[in-house]
Amino acid sequence: MEALTITLHLNGKKKKFSTPNFITGALFRTAVEIVEDFESNDPDRFHTSAQTEFICNVFGNKFTAYNHLAFKR
Repeated sequence: MEALTITLHLNGKKKKFSTPNFITGALFRTAVEIVEDFESNDPDRFHTSAQTEFICNVFGNKFTAYNHLAFKR
């Protein structure tokens, strides 16, 4: 699987993070649930805290939602 990269603005600087080469089965199952959220077209299921937590977990918890990983509705 190809690594994903995300660039965050932390403390006024841009910082890049990459996913590890391997994710656990639990993270994969969570990804499937998130896809179902998006495909539901239910606005209440878009941009949830569980999705934000998932992104942090996938990137190895190198940052937190508190580090400005916020989604606007």
